[in-house]
Amino acid sequence: MLRIFISSVQKEFAQERAALRDYLRGDALMRRFFEPFLFEDVPAADRRADEVYLDEVGFIVTLRRKPELAFALVGGQVAGQATPPVTPPVEVLARLLEQAGELGNAEIRTRLGLKDRTHLRERYVGPALAEGIIEPTVPDKPNSRLQKYRLTAKGRTWLEGAKP
Repeated sequence: MLRIFISSVQKEFAQERAALRDYLRGDALMRRFFEPFLFEDVPAADRRADEVYLDEVGFIVTLRRKPELAFALVGGQVAGQATPPVTPPVEVLARLLEQAGELGNAEIRTRLGLKDRTHLRERYVGPALAEGIIEPTVPDKPNSRLQKYRLTAKGRTWLEGAKP
């Protein structure tokens, strides 16, 4: 079994790191070969993380500006596309809407622990809308204060197929 140390110096990628770890642990095939863990799960040391763990782990996945690229590489989806069909933030949003039902931007940010509206729009809502995983409740008024999002039939079908 290969141990994978998932690292990033950017706090805003904490959910993406956790999603990558959960994906590797949740996928029946991946968990047979990989044992992922996060920097947050490892006790503090006087040396840099890559120096301490590289020999023990085998390799390190560092999430930078495009975490879905690392996710795609680990997921084996390299040929022909740079990102997986659904990125980890989209899956997190879809699972939230599956559990909670229709939610507005503020409610989604609160439940996911996000503060930045732009980050939510660019990483979660925008890609989920583009993939048809979610839909707006007021489609003809995208900037409405009453706007909420709900899971589509395609999103429900995808989640059923994605469950471990």
